[in-house]
Amino acid sequence: MEASDPEPIPGRRLTDRTSLRIGTTFAWRGSEVSAARVRLETDSLPVLGLPMDRDGVVMPGIERTGFEVTTRLPLSFLLDGLGFTGALTQWDEGARYLPKRAYQVGLVFHNRYLPTGNLEVWGSLGVEGRDPMLVPVGDHALPASALGGTIPVTVPFLQSWYALIQVRIIQLRVFVAWENFTMRRNNQDFPDRTLPVFRAHYGIRWYLWN
Repeated sequence: MEASDPEPIPGRRLTDRTSLRIGTTFAWRGSEVSAARVRLETDSLPVLGLPMDRDGVVMPGIERTGFEVTTRLPLSFLLDGLGFTGALTQWDEGARYLPKRAYQVGLVFHNRYLPTGNLEVWGSLGVEGRDPMLVPVGDHALPASALGGTIPVTVPFLQSWYALIQVRIIQLRVFVAWENFTMRRNNQDFPDRTLPVFRAHYGIRWYLWN
């Protein structure tokens, strides 16, 4: 029986990555709008995995351009402390781990009550999501020359509605948060790894001394 050679340990690799962002911000009477042109270039891209993985699979790099837009608008004419927020990132085309479009929009609320200001309330209600995304998955049956030994898998469109309520009474803070409360199924960032259909968490924080 012949002894096989031990698996070689991949050598040290360095990734050359360049990013550029040029933008502007306009603010007026509590409203704020920001826009920017973005560019991303990288010479290589490792497969998603744990640091102790020994495959050392590296894929070709990407070059993408796009834009970002964020905004915050006060809605105090409807309710004091209410506002609208939104964010959009759009690329010329999608890439591995990079959806073509990602967004987040919602309503936010923050106000203080009582003459002392010892009653404070925060709240948010919104939705975040992204387009379908290409995720390379390592396949040992493929030769290293085939996309770095990976197969491309597309995870579906993702969307999650969320909400948050937080109340402060003097030094006591209580919050409750919900994620994907519409119970949308098949949300996933990695193939066949479905995210929880619904999740809620809460917490209490109390300062005993000032």
